[in-house]
Amino acid sequence: MNYSQLLAYRNIIMGFFFKLFPIKQNRFYFNSFHGLYTDSPKRISEELHKYYPKAVYYWELTSKSQGPLPQYIKPVIPNTIRSIYLKFTSRLIVDNYLGAFSGFQVPGSLKYKILTSSFKTGQLIIGTWHGTSLKKIATDEPCNEGKNLMFFTNTNYLICESMHMKNILHRITFGKIPILMTGYPRNDILFLDNTNIKKQLRKKLKLPENKKIILYAPTFRADNIMMSGLFQVTQMNMTKLFEKCREQFGGEWIFVFRVHDSVILSMKGHDVCNEKVLSGNIGDDMAEYLAIADILITDYSSSMFDFCLTKRPCFLYCPDLEHYMNVERGFYLNKSDLPFSVAVTSEELYENIDIFSYKEYASKLKAFQKMIGSVDDGHATEKVVEIIVKELGTENVHG
Repeated sequence: MNYSQLLAYRNIIMGFFFKLFPIKQNRFYFNSFHGLYTDSPKRISEELHKYYPKAVYYWELTSKSQGPLPQYIKPVIPNTIRSIYLKFTSRLIVDNYLGAFSGFQVPGSLKYKILTSSFKTGQLIIGTWHGTSLKKIATDEPCNEGKNLMFFTNTNYLICESMHMKNILHRITFGKIPILMTGYPRNDILFLDNTNIKKQLRKKLKLPENKKIILYAPTFRADNIMMSGLFQVTQMNMTKLFEKCREQFGGEWIFVFRVHDSVILSMKGHDVCNEKVLSGNIGDDMAEYLAIADILITDYSSSMFDFCLTKRPCFLYCPDLEHYMNVERGFYLNKSDLPFSVAVTSEELYENIDIFSYKEYASKLKAFQKMIGSVDDGHATEKVVEIIVKELGTENVHG
């Protein structure tokens, strides 16, 4: 039995113990990407603070997190006894997966029975998930094919941004969680077209005001960390990339490289940042980078679908397309369904920028969002918080 398995069993045992402790009505608990202050839980907690300023807001944070944090946030280290206690005694739990006490196990197994019997009543638990899926997830992944797995959860609500994702989430959770079609709170910022806000974000993220931004945000490869963006950056001719962007879109450009949160710690010793390649991990929040980017280059990341909402150009650069599609993860959508051009080599990427047409792109975006049934409208946060306030009330939160 390895360390992770031992930790998991310890957490289960502690959960049974802390299940006996009373719930604190003024205690709210948040988790996003296992240790970052970001994504939809961040937006929800910021808005909730307006309604419950005296509540205590606990966030799971690790060394990956770059902050900064509001003063009212109390950091908690994940997988500590303190974190388990706080989680089991919080009135509200919000996480950007499928809920705080959810997972997949063989139905009828001892572990399945133990986990489901550790559930606690009296808590409001919301899962926000974290994107629109091109790549297959959970029980749909190739590595889980043929496995007899059942989903367990006591999550009250799962929020969603499209019919495409609703169908996927409903299937992988075996229909056990009510799905709310609110849109993703993390995407509300992408509907803001405010020059002052963008100027503040550039300053916060240490990016120059007078340059246009190419944001490069590749996804995580479980079987090859170097292919999670590090290799691709070395293959790009930045001078040529900037030249093509200048010819097609005008202006002077900078390249911002944001690695997946699962790659952050692996970046040590592989620093590719220089005067041409700037860090895109100054802050935890990917949506802030998307809000100020003029162009997005990605591969299989859900960021492409978020960026759709800005209607700005997005290009896919996928040197391992066949392997990722057929071996590592598999896709829900065909390449031809996507409104973006797809390049396998850096030369193809430059060519796709060269022949880009705004008119054609806008038409494809509109058709695509209709096809997936997108409901994002810039008001997701207020919709989710309205549901939470209705469930919690306000009379019991005094701090």
